[in-house]
Amino acid sequence: MTETLQLPVLALKEVLAGLSKVISKRTTLPVLGCVRINRLATGQLSFEGTDFDAVAIYTTDATPTDKDLTVIVPLEELASVVKGCAKSVSIQLIIEKKEARLRYPVGGTWLEKPITTFKEDEWPVIPKIDGEPVALGPDFRSDFLTALDCASNHKPDLTGGWMDVSDPKAHYVVASDGRHMFSANSFKFDLKESVLLPQHKFLRWSGFHEDGEWSIRVGPRSKEGTAYTQLQSAYWTFILKRPDARLPHWKQVVPNEIKTHVTFNEDAVAFLLDVLPKLPGASQVNAGVTFDLSSMGTTVVGSEGSHSSRVQVDGVLINGNANTFAADRTLIIKALKLGLKNLGVVDGLSPIVFSDARRKLIIAPLRADPMAKPSAMAPAPVEPSAESTSPEPSTENPQQGETVKTTNRLTQATTTNESNGTGETEQQQDKGSALKQAVQKVDQIKESVKGGPIVRRAAFE
Repeated sequence: MTETLQLPVLALKEVLAGLSKVISKRTTLPVLGCVRINRLATGQLSFEGTDFDAVAIYTTDATPTDKDLTVIVPLEELASVVKGCAKSVSIQLIIEKKEARLRYPVGGTWLEKPITTFKEDEWPVIPKIDGEPVALGPDFRSDFLTALDCASNHKPDLTGGWMDVSDPKAHYVVASDGRHMFSANSFKFDLKESVLLPQHKFLRWSGFHEDGEWSIRVGPRSKEGTAYTQLQSAYWTFILKRPDARLPHWKQVVPNEIKTHVTFNEDAVAFLLDVLPKLPGASQVNAGVTFDLSSMGTTVVGSEGSHSSRVQVDGVLINGNANTFAADRTLIIKALKLGLKNLGVVDGLSPIVFSDARRKLIIAPLRADPMAKPSAMAPAPVEPSAESTSPEPSTENPQQGETVKTTNRLTQATTTNESNGTGETEQQQDKGSALKQAVQKVDQIKESVKGGPIVRRAAFE
């Protein structure tokens, strides 16, 4: 008996793009390079792809049909035919007892191509997660995507975004890589425990983010310790294995005694986004810049070798003490592009906090550039603005050379580079005598031995 599946190319292109985020081009088992197509008696078509650890399923709207039908075909063979077809047409998957073939229009006629099929019992068992789905709300998707951009790629407890429900009064989305940390609140997840959603290409794919609001189901751990989490959008279902990870005590790195509150207006943000990549030192390790905040105004300094450049930034409102800090400019640019225009500073050795009403980006400081001479002024009384960050449990203020002490063994990793605070020092190009060049080199070595720039990272262990 012959069965025919009508597959609209427009929808199929989107489906295969999503499944390719899960299905690997190189697999140990040939069936893992395939798509399982199910026609349900309810009239829906579903397309599945898996790599054992994750499963992506796309389900269409219902149309009348006679009976269930399943066929498993290679993704690459199906994609090669779909790629050459116009979006306005449909192709046919013709299934017979011993073979299957694709029928597709080309130049006003129809062509047919045999396609490989696999037995249904070769397909891995798809985990099933029971229970009512928990709606995640309209802000979750964008905040979660931002969190993934701040997550680690190698630390087990930080390889993804956490849904933190440890505080019953405030639930968060949190992620960190040890150099910077993103958090967003104003959530209320109906979950019994905090959940880590690990890094995955499908979770970053725009097609999944644009497919309506998400809901989540969290499955229990089996006796073997395996557990799965399911995310659902309008048409997509994504099931992934949940790592065995513990929620870090991330709030302990958020300063609560902000001494300088800074607000950048739109002109200041635009100016910084333009000038920060152009200041000296952009290509060096850590790409550091130093901010000098005082009653005389705000200046930013970038240095490379013996050269430094200083620029004045207008449109900056400062409440509180004069302050100076240094940080990786790429992380400052990230914060400004996220629209985080409020800045909180404790001192040059504590994490700095960019924030808005519900989001924070906490950045580990660098040692301030010795070529950036901070303005001298008497400390002004602190006058926190209404938009200032709210107090959170924090680390002790570290002194130079000390590590941060917390109950979760939060550490500050130290990296020593060269003498200017933003990266390795380039050799000076001097046409003077060889003796003069040697003396200059000795001086540089002495300075680096005395103390190079220290990267103080709020890292989790």
